Amino acid sequence: MGRVAIAFKKPEAVSRMDILGGLFGILLIPGLLGFAYQRPEGPHLFWIVAIPVQVVFSLCELFAPKMEEWRQKKGTLIYVLTLVFQVALGVPALYALVRYAYFSPQLWR
Repeated sequence: MGRVAIAFKKPEAVSRMDILGGLFGILLIPGLLGFAYQRPEGPHLFWIVAIPVQVVFSLCELFAPKMEEWRQKKGTLIYVLTLVFQVALGVPALYALVRYAYFSPQLWR
């Protein structure tokens, strides 16, 4: 979602895939709240489909050509720190969403 914010100041620094991924990430926030409070949010089928879509968006963001351009401009250290930060925040959130969508069938009854 940080890249969506960057797009307002420097649109050339982000791609359309970054913006779509950020906006889709906003749609996943109710799933994180549903996982945290153990209650169903929206249709179960949405969450089953949304998880693989989010994985694709995340991989596209991590390996986007814009990231390579950014690495060349800012340096490898900043690039690696950005990747570490994205993975450190993204993996736990994705883990919670997978648990919510696939391993909590009692919520959806």
